Amino acid sequence: MALSRLWRYVIVIVLLNVLAVIVWSLFAKSGSGGNENYDYLLLAIQWAPGICSQKQCSHPLPTRWTLHGLWPTFDDSQLSPENCGGGSCSLDPLSGHLESEMKEKWPNLFQRGDESFWKYEYCKHGTCCTDILSKPNDYFKAALKLLDIVSMSKVLGAAGITPNSGKSHSFLSMN
Repeated sequence: MALSRLWRYVIVIVLLNVLAVIVWSLFAKSGSGGNENYDYLLLAIQWAPGICSQKQCSHPLPTRWTLHGLWPTFDDSQLSPENCGGGSCSLDPLSGHLESEMKEKWPNLFQRGDESFWKYEYCKHGTCCTDILSKPNDYFKAALKLLDIVSMSKVLGAAGITPNSGKSHSFLSMN
């Protein structure tokens, strides 16, 4: 059982690295102007049943890939710029449509209160990519659009890999 948990983590890490390349190609920096404090945006997604098998989560759990964040990241490290808003950070009111889409696709898995999680993610990461996503709602809409473009369920399904609590997938089956 411990090995299958390890493989889940390995698979998630591999998938996140694949997503980093996809996101980098979508938001590649031109090298001129703008915020030069990061190299690409990393789309962090999660499979709630896998995450919540290790941690206490709020219920009901989504049974789809959800967003964790969109993070400006450097090519040469796992570190990323954080809290670039200079200590002050606020969110614009969300439209009804945007808020309902975020509740579905960007839930706070670990506690009640999605809004506090969204503010945390924007203040920590979104304030560092205002050169291309100048407002909080632009940041949220871009992350949601990227989640739809990536469509992990379709990508994995095409490879014959579907989430199933009764079956593990080896790293080799991902190649």
